[in-house]
Amino acid sequence: MSRYLADFLPAEKKPIDTTLDLLPNLEPSALNNKMTELLKSNPKKKVVNIITEFVSKRIGIFLYKQAGCDEGLAAGQLTKDVRKKLITAIKSQPLSIVRTRDISEATVTRGGINLKEIDSKTMESKICPYLFFAGEILDVDGPCGGYNLQICFSTAVLAGSSAAQKHTN
Repeated sequence: MSRYLADFLPAEKKPIDTTLDLLPNLEPSALNNKMTELLKSNPKKKVVNIITEFVSKRIGIFLYKQAGCDEGLAAGQLTKDVRKKLITAIKSQPLSIVRTRDISEATVTRGGINLKEIDSKTMESKICPYLFFAGEILDVDGPCGGYNLQICFSTAVLAGSSAAQKHTN
């Protein structure tokens, strides 16, 4: 998400406030029903362990503390109001985004050589003949899931074979 937000952060000089739904595929009423069922069927189990049925333990501990639960609170002791706070926190966790991480920590970068300056059939520069580009130096980025690796590999093969062919001609 940072690649979309990065354009707004420097100009605004203030945080971007948003909310995060930690269980987008589960309606609040369904979450309430499931949580209520788990609490009733496990009255001696710690509340934090009930929450981790829905989210990771680390997030569960954060939500548990955020809702004001006492450490060691048993599921059977959880009040309806605190249960509602937990559900709200899971379904609508407030976030204030203040910056992106430093480039040395980046897992996604963007920017680079403008694609209008490159022949897409050979990856050769339109400005400087015999200069070929590939991979992350190009102004191309995609969602996580291998798209960026694919563009790197595909453009590298194209640039390499085009450079070799031009060199032999």
